[in-house]
Amino acid sequence: MIKSIVAIAALAASAVVNADGILSVTAPLTGASYQAGSTAIVSWVNPSVTTITQIVLAQGQSTALQPVKAIATNVTASSGSYTWNIPSDTPPGTNYALEFGTSPNMSFSGQFSITAGSGGSSNSSSNSSSSASGAGSTSTAAGAKSSSSTSSAGKLAPVAVAVAAVGAAAWALC
Repeated sequence: MIKSIVAIAALAASAVVNADGILSVTAPLTGASYQAGSTAIVSWVNPSVTTITQIVLAQGQSTALQPVKAIATNVTASSGSYTWNIPSDTPPGTNYALEFGTSPNMSFSGQFSITAGSGGSSNSSSNSSSSASGAGSTSTAAGAKSSSSTSSAGKLAPVAVAVAAVGAAAWALC
């Protein structure tokens, strides 16, 4: 039983590392929902680059994302987060994702939703000590959580699902 728990813990730890991308996204998580006109904390861990050349809002199927708008450029990767002021005119949708970097050195968030906005409330679940808007701005480090990430091939790796499943299996073993 101890060996099973150790194996499950090792699997969970390996699932969070994004060996193929430039970072491991910790927010937004797959299934997150944000409101247009609010702020969202975008966060990551384990950057393999010093500068994230761009963060792009994209929309579509996870295997065929289409860029919508660059939300930031030249973000300091070691900061671990970026505060995104979601424009109030962003169309509602359930198939948004963020692209980090430029091809072939990229990472992707899991898909999330944006709902119609009416104001400036925040729907973020991460910590941040500063805020930024527009291209070229950065913010300070945020707490880490599990995420979905992808390789440079653009196919989503269901890290959050894997970690949740591993956690449930570990709980069942106790």
